[in-house]
Amino acid sequence: PLLRSVDLLFGNSEGSYTNRPSPSPGAGWVVVSPAKNAAGLGTVGFRVIGCAKNHMLDGGYDGLEDTLSPLRDQGIAATGGGPDLARAWEPTIVDQAGIRVGVLVFSCAQPPGYAARPPMPGVAASRIDTQYLNRDDDPYAYVEPDLPPNLRTSPRRGDEAAFRTGIADLKTRVDVVVVSVHWGSSRHPVQVMDYEI
Repeated sequence: PLLRSVDLLFGNSEGSYTNRPSPSPGAGWVVVSPAKNAAGLGTVGFRVIGCAKNHMLDGGYDGLEDTLSPLRDQGIAATGGGPDLARAWEPTIVDQAGIRVGVLVFSCAQPPGYAARPPMPGVAASRIDTQYLNRDDDPYAYVEPDLPPNLRTSPRRGDEAAFRTGIADLKTRVDVVVVSVHWGSSRHPVQVMDYEI
């Protein structure tokens, strides 16, 4: 009853729902649930579920399709994942009491091979580059190579441009834009990374 009372219920699917998992070679520990566990999500009121997550392809390409189809069959807009790059990056637009709400879902944290490509399934991914820099705050960093470096992270230019273009385009078509990004450091959850800024 609490979930059904929400005007526009949005959720995230951290893994896949499938009875035929074929784990991707890039998967670490695998987050896969039997398909029957997705069956009740529509009845509790979910209208949009974000699927751009780092475990979404843990069940392989079949697992991705097995997750998206039953959600959509229940009337849930499953966004952030798809059979190719264009569909994975496609926003969802929902009408809520006469207000057009646009939802974009991206991931900045995913194993190799999980990002959708023009002809390949996957998630809407904004890839991140990491630079390891000598420490400017420690003059010995240049002569003692074992000292820990400073890290700088930044979105890849093409991905950041697509991210910004997607948001700008959606703003012209809706009243409210919601952007959900799967990002950050699981080891330091309260630390904001450079690329997040």
